[in-house]
Amino acid sequence: MPTMGLDSIVYLLYEYWIDTTDEHIKEYPLIGGGPGLFILIMLSWLLFVTKLGSNFMRNRKPFVLREIMIAYNLSMDASHETQDYPRVTNGPIKPSKSCPKKLFTDIQIPLMGYLVVKQCPQTFVVEMFCFLNSSVHVIMYSYYLLSAFGPQIQSYLWWKRYITRLQLIQFALLIVYAFYCGIDNYDKYE
Repeated sequence: MPTMGLDSIVYLLYEYWIDTTDEHIKEYPLIGGGPGLFILIMLSWLLFVTKLGSNFMRNRKPFVLREIMIAYNLSMDASHETQDYPRVTNGPIKPSKSCPKKLFTDIQIPLMGYLVVKQCPQTFVVEMFCFLNSSVHVIMYSYYLLSAFGPQIQSYLWWKRYITRLQLIQFALLIVYAFYCGIDNYDKYE
């Protein structure tokens, strides 16, 4: 069985990503080189979400940010924001252990975005990615905004259960689309 030498590992972790990056984006600091900076950012986020944030709030009273969260969710809805920030629906904020599904979906979009922009920076590919992600986020932030108004509106939020399904459909479409783009562009690296 062939073994990987240090040169092969360096190539896979750094040089491959430079060799396969589109010439138009090689100058961009986050996506022009290897994935090291991106991985560092994502691991820092993961550390904060799973450990540091919870430890920081362990012996503190929860923050009450109802009005701020209403304004935040409204602004996210209005701007069709494509980033996935922590959300609060109603009442005080108290960190809890993040479930694996939540962590997975919060890592999925930056990872897919990184790979799409790295490998297929054509305008249509990026537009499709942003369109799907923004559409799902408009629905999500609409739900978070409405639920922040309190229990009197809960009966109108029957569609909450469909948000997760929509996220899973978005995830599957993005994987299929990214896979298609990778196959479509494969010959340029041979």
